[in-house]
Order: sequence, then structure tokens, then C-alpha cells
Amino acid sequence: MFWHVPPPRGPVPPPPTPPREPEWFEIAFGAPRAGWIHLTLTLEGVLVTIPNSQVFDPFGHIVRWLEALARGGEAVCEIDMEGSAALLSAHPEPGPDRLRFTIWFEEEELCPVCDLRLGRRDLVRAFHEALLAVWEKPDPETFWRAWRWMDKDPEAGRYGIRSTVVEDYLATSRPDGAGT
Repeated sequence: MFWHVPPPRGPVPPPPTPPREPEWFEIAFGAPRAGWIHLTLTLEGVLVTIPNSQVFDPFGHIVRWLEALARGGEAVCEIDMEGSAALLSAHPEPGPDRLRFTIWFEEEELCPVCDLRLGRRDLVRAFHEALLAVWEKPDPETFWRAWRWMDKDPEAGRYGIRSTVVEDYLATSRPDGAGT
């Protein structure tokens, strides 16, 4: 497994302004191209794109971040964009079933680019489904060759992104949002 694990980062306090509470949002990972996959968050007139590099493969860290959220905690996921970083920060607010989800870009200083209040289950499900959509469909073989295109033997480091912690959480959460 080739996962770049950044040094542990403590909690990132939310921005001082109130978060948006969108009626809808969508998370998608684009198809791999030459070792890059773009993560896109779209909501009500806002589009945020985070490039994910094979050199600093973020997917294991994203899965661990989702597992922390599925367990009811707060978490920060750092994505190294080869020269700058993106942080996905999620804190319970106002209660355990709602999250303050903030995307930060860090070059010389930390700058919030998107600040939302979302249902915990909704955020975990959206990321999980987006990961599965790019990783397993329509053809895992084509995906892996495009993602690990620089490797002499792309199959050597192949790994999956499914998590029983996340899948069990999503399976036991009630559809009305009352589950944790």
C-alpha cells in the first residue's frame, strides 16, 4: 500500500462566520488521468475542486477520515496537492448528527473555501458513494491502470477502499436521519 500519511494535525477551529446550510450538495471524484483524480464538491452555485495526486495518494486517509466520522467523532483529512494542501474538516455542530464541514486550502496560510452544516450520515454517504463510483465502476481494471500509471507494476500496490466501519454505519443509520 502506498499511502502518504501527513503528520497528525490537531483540530482546526471553524471559521468565525456562520456556515451555509445547503438544500443539496454533491461529491464526485473524476476519472483518473495521468495519476490525478479531481474531487469536486458542488452545491447551490458553488464548485470546489481538489486535485488528488497519485504521488501523495490520499484515498487511505480519506477512508480513515470517513471511519472517524462514522464512529461519531470529529476529524481532519489532509490532502497533499503537490505544493499546497487541502483540509477536509468535520466537527459535530450543533449536535452529534450534524457536522460543520469546512474545506480549507493551505498554501502560505489556512483559508476556508467552503463552510457547510450537513447531516453526518449525508456527508459520509456522499463521500462513500463517490469513492465507490470512481473506484469500482465501470471497470476497476481501467481505473487502476489510469490511477497508478507511473508504477512499473501497477498491480503490485493494488488496494481496496471499502470500509466495514463505514458500510456498517450507513447500513444501521435510519433513513429519517435519526441514527448517528
